[in-house]
Amino acid sequence: MSTVGILGAFGGGILVDVLAMTDPTYMKQIFYFTQNDYGFFQLLLGIGLFIIFLKAKITYHPWINTIASTTFGIYLFHDNKLFLHHMWDNIFSTYQYYDSALLPLYAILVVALIFIVGMVVDYMRLAFIEKPVMKRITSYIESSQSWVAQKVPF
Repeated sequence: MSTVGILGAFGGGILVDVLAMTDPTYMKQIFYFTQNDYGFFQLLLGIGLFIIFLKAKITYHPWINTIASTTFGIYLFHDNKLFLHHMWDNIFSTYQYYDSALLPLYAILVVALIFIVGMVVDYMRLAFIEKPVMKRITSYIESSQSWVAQKVPF
């Protein structure tokens, strides 16, 4: 099942590209399938990857959990409307590499850099903001629970 998802997603992407190269009228519609955040091919790819990692025999490593704890923050950091276009257009100037043979290498380096910087930023957020705030909230909730337990007999 996971192989079907992966092959379907990549095969669908290749099919869309081939159709766009052979029929110029289809080029206008190509972005409907590939440039949005939701679509049939992305769904197939997501399901396939989920099943692959669900069936994988991965042993416990603390560094995997450390990296995994920051991935949602990385997503929020790099894909928000306030920062998205500034990052891609002004900081990394990705438009300059669209017709370059260096595009695949540049894309891999930019993605790795965004992931590393986002991981550091989110790890600092976890350490310096979330943990102290959650510690205070937890102590407040525990004291409230003990006060309620004293006042209301069960």
